[in-house]
Amino acid sequence: PSAPGAAPCAANEAKGTSMTLSSRTFKRRILPVAIVLALVALAGTAVRTWAQPVSLTSLVDPFMGTEVDNGQQTPAAISPYGIVKLSPDTYPHATDDHAGYDYSKDKISGFSHTRIEGVGGQGAGGDVLITPTYVTYTGKPTLESRAQSFSHDQEEASPGYYAVDLTPNTGQDEGTAQSSMGSIKAEMTTTTRTGFQRYTFPSAGTASIVLDLNYTYHGTDVRDAILNVETLDDGTVALSGRFSGRNVSGHGKYTMYFYTVIDTPVTSVRTWNGNTLTDSRELTGNDLGAVLELAVSKGQQVQVKTAISPISAEQAKIDMKTEDSSWDFDQVRSQADTAWNEMLGKVSIQSSQTSDPDGTRLRLFYTELYRMFTTPVNATSTSGTYRGTDGKVYTAAGYTHYDSWTMWDDFRKYPMIGLIAPDVYADIIRSVADMFVTGISTWGNDTQPVLTVRNEHAVAILADGIAKGYMDIPNLEAAYEAAKAFVASSYDSVADTLGYVPGRVDKTVECAYDYWALAKIATALGHTDEAAQFSEYAMSYKNIY
Repeated sequence: PSAPGAAPCAANEAKGTSMTLSSRTFKRRILPVAIVLALVALAGTAVRTWAQPVSLTSLVDPFMGTEVDNGQQTPAAISPYGIVKLSPDTYPHATDDHAGYDYSKDKISGFSHTRIEGVGGQGAGGDVLITPTYVTYTGKPTLESRAQSFSHDQEEASPGYYAVDLTPNTGQDEGTAQSSMGSIKAEMTTTTRTGFQRYTFPSAGTASIVLDLNYTYHGTDVRDAILNVETLDDGTVALSGRFSGRNVSGHGKYTMYFYTVIDTPVTSVRTWNGNTLTDSRELTGNDLGAVLELAVSKGQQVQVKTAISPISAEQAKIDMKTEDSSWDFDQVRSQADTAWNEMLGKVSIQSSQTSDPDGTRLRLFYTELYRMFTTPVNATSTSGTYRGTDGKVYTAAGYTHYDSWTMWDDFRKYPMIGLIAPDVYADIIRSVADMFVTGISTWGNDTQPVLTVRNEHAVAILADGIAKGYMDIPNLEAAYEAAKAFVASSYDSVADTLGYVPGRVDKTVECAYDYWALAKIATALGHTDEAAQFSEYAMSYKNIY
């Protein structure tokens, strides 16, 4: 740059992600997350150690922060760092339902497998939407016909599990609600890469399972989908293929693959590519889906599993069988609960009778700790491969590759992960280095293997890892060179002259911070001259005065 310190970062839109709580009355009384830090200030109070409950997951409330912009969270069934986030999608969907679920609504259109929670920009995800219904269809199922009423009184969520009772729609095509026949109980659980759904149908008759590849949170013009239908020897079917979607705020696109199986023989399979149902078994296009009809008895349970992979549909199939080849829903749910208890159990809390007499803050703490371990996601296949941001497949030798970043929103959480789960953090740092090498942009690019948001301050996360001693990264030097280019790529000619970004105090300060982080990396790698230069650039914040 022509002026020392004149190094603005990429433009940062001031998108809000307010973190107030859900509409439940007791949640409204919970104090802000920052109050948790006051728990260590216990001078003059009687201190007690909470008796650890049988399950720490019982302290987590996944409904917290799920009323639209009051958190943009989701009650999804998720395993720690799971790539599958299996959640209800409320109806009608609006552009501010960034994670697909709005606590204030009373209808659910189905259950989708991907999302990014806690961010704005219209969100991203909602892929592979599956809906159980009694409606029979002669044409493409409308979203309205699949939207079924529910009550929060008949809804339940805990880490790794979600359940709701749906008032079934019946009839033909558009259908009507029929409460007299009972409720369809929909239950969700997950492994890292596979979503597991269990539907209990209340009455005998013809039921439909609708799989929609067109539905998404951010437009359907880039779905670029593939749908293949295979009838298996036992009369069940397997659906597989590909889908693409826009990243948050429409920047670039991600491409992923899926493999879906059902445990119940079907009586018919019809697909759509547009508005007409046909018998086609191989389809390509933007608007694809399938309707599976099956004869159910009263109280019959029908199970559906869907694996999601950045690699291929065949890899999704392999991942599903490797993680869990059974149809034991309760066992998978128990495994997810155990995994979350192990993760949450890394932190124990003390509090006083005065500060937390009823354990409200304890529940708040563990709920937010739970949220910390849902992003980024484990984007490594069970075969040890991952797809880079350049679209190529790589081998993750001896570590787990993570992806799906929301760094501009949450980069400050990563040092906490380093303290709580250093083994995970080591792999996260290596994954950030991978992204620098295979290609990094401020927002998502057109070859994202997983839906993502923004990457500002990736250099700060890399610097924090290096400060904690994670230097054993084969591509660290290459990542450093890419980090230099990434930070420098956002220079502006006016800012180069002035030494700050006009009208953008935030942008000027953010960039100064990134250069400070870059200087720390340079020092660790022995590039002393560059470290001195970047340290000078880091002082550019002074120019705003």
